[in-house]
Amino acid sequence: MNKSAQKHYNRLKKSFPGEKMEHAAFDEMVRTYANICSEEETLQEFVDKHGTAYEVENRAGEKLWKLYPQHNMLSKLRTQKNTMFGRLIKYVRDEEIQDDGEDLLR
Repeated sequence: MNKSAQKHYNRLKKSFPGEKMEHAAFDEMVRTYANICSEEETLQEFVDKHGTAYEVENRAGEKLWKLYPQHNMLSKLRTQKNTMFGRLIKYVRDEEIQDDGEDLLR
């Protein structure tokens, strides 16, 4: 876990009930969510600096715009983040977590 992800993890850990954080599967999901938040920051910094697309010239000399892969990655990552957030919140609302943590993945 990088420094940014660790910062997110520490912040998130404080915001969830202690008894939930004691469950290994829930803690692992919080760690994954923290990594997603960190990656989102990195990708957003790239997009802020370079924009979402760049100009290229094809063989015929025509100018085309192509999306940076980081833009697509950011979009997919935000979808994953929203899904993961929903799962975390589901179990903060006093729902029990099975011993193996499998229900966190549904």
